[in-house]
Amino acid sequence: GCVLTQIDFFAWPTDDVWVRDNGPVFVFEKNDNNNSQLRITNWLFNGWGNKADDYYCNYIPLKVGQALGIPVIDVPMVNEGGSIEVDGRGTLMAKKSSILNSNRNKGWTQQDAERFFQHYLGVSNFIWLDGKPGADITDDHIDGTARFAKHGDTTCIVTFYKEDFLDPREYKVLQKAKDINGNPYKIVHLPCTKHKLKGMGGEYGIYVNYYIGNQVVVVPAFDDPNDQVAAEILQQLYPTRKVVSIDFSEVYRDGGLVHCVTQQQPKAKT
Repeated sequence: GCVLTQIDFFAWPTDDVWVRDNGPVFVFEKNDNNNSQLRITNWLFNGWGNKADDYYCNYIPLKVGQALGIPVIDVPMVNEGGSIEVDGRGTLMAKKSSILNSNRNKGWTQQDAERFFQHYLGVSNFIWLDGKPGADITDDHIDGTARFAKHGDTTCIVTFYKEDFLDPREYKVLQKAKDINGNPYKIVHLPCTKHKLKGMGGEYGIYVNYYIGNQVVVVPAFDDPNDQVAAEILQQLYPTRKVVSIDFSEVYRDGGLVHCVTQQQPKAKT
């Protein structure tokens, strides 16, 4: 049902499919006339701490910028798109296990990373979770644990139930988190799958790694009873969009979900 004239296809060599991590991160930059112009920030990518090949992936932001005619800003900091989550109002959420890991930015302090995020992403309020180094190839990205969502005038943090956290202390951090104005976030809980997934070493499936489009929210499905439960919760959270469940079992076995293989591009402002 897609209108193919609204889709552009580019065929470029990559080392892997995870464009959330190696692809362009779009931002708006204000010029001297106070007008916002679309830009691409090109962060360094080193295969999640030199665990995977990265040569071709590192060229993807540049190629996207050239193809779309959008200026590219090189950022001298290792960072993956799945490592960060922003609420659009000045707050960034991240895990120390990936960003402050010695296999990414050796010797960096939390303050060093915050200065870069403040300069290149325009954020000044930070929510840091410890994360678990070595939990997976990403060293535990934030997009597998918590997401921001806007429901009416309320900004929410979408995450697991407390009992589903590897480290319950992270749940407490999210409970106490406040936005740039000092207001608490509303916590919205998504379940994990009811059953353990086949071929996943006893792991459960997660739904928090969803993708927000213009008219839809794409949520992973696993042929599990909780697929519908998660979809209904997200439909209430995004009433102006249609929630679409798509089976992502095979992609999950490969190491990621729908958020990991997508990267949104905002509409250029005029």
